[in-house]
Amino acid sequence: MKLLILIPICLFYFVTFSSAQDMIFKADKTEVKAKVMEITDVSIKYKKWENQGGPTYIINKNDVFMIIYANGQRETIQATPVIENKEAIITAAHPRASIPSPVNHTQKNASDTLVDYKNARINYNPSRIVYWLAEGPTTIGSSSEYRILKNIMNLGITWDFAAEDKITYNTYGIYLAPYLAVNRLTGNFKNQDKGLFAFGRIGYSATSIKYNGENINNGGTGGVSFGFGADYMFTKGFGINGSFIKNGLGSFTLQTGLTLNF
Repeated sequence: MKLLILIPICLFYFVTFSSAQDMIFKADKTEVKAKVMEITDVSIKYKKWENQGGPTYIINKNDVFMIIYANGQRETIQATPVIENKEAIITAAHPRASIPSPVNHTQKNASDTLVDYKNARINYNPSRIVYWLAEGPTTIGSSSEYRILKNIMNLGITWDFAAEDKITYNTYGIYLAPYLAVNRLTGNFKNQDKGLFAFGRIGYSATSIKYNGENINNGGTGGVSFGFGADYMFTKGFGINGSFIKNGLGSFTLQTGLTLNF
């Protein structure tokens, strides 16, 4: 029965959150979250990811060195060659031809620019849906984390729900989560947003118990929560997790589920 409840919930979270944006990396090392619409010989047309119904933007290919698409595919952008003496070449081929005086623009050969993966930030802001592997009522939980220290620590919030007969349990918590990106630690900077992420957790959580909709523990019983676990990210945006967590006055509980990253 527990498995039948877990499967559709996991599928719902996967379908809802598995989409991801294209990333445009510019030659000046800034990033643009986008939906790439078209790539021509000289430009890239895109819409901002946060406003896909808005205007289409155009950026010169010489100002871009790489695009990482939502499916993880990478495309290095080749800069358009700059002809130093365009007028002389055309005149030599066609003596009667003439062209307007060229406008002097500063050009960058983006193909000579390498991605500085080592100093790039890790996009690790996981949201999780978990199932409690414990005796008792069927319990499902969720959590969302937000980066507060680059490549080191997140701030998270969590909610767990269980029900049996006429009794419902709601557990709410807030925590700090230091983490280790294993690929980054081993020097695999190119894949540092994938693979194993080990994490710890320490914070506070409280549980509210209701019987027939009425509180029976004065609105909530709380305490320190802590534990540890790991996410394994198959792609930058999707993975699985396992953790061993103690919530408030409860006992240690083994949890497992899906991890989504945005």
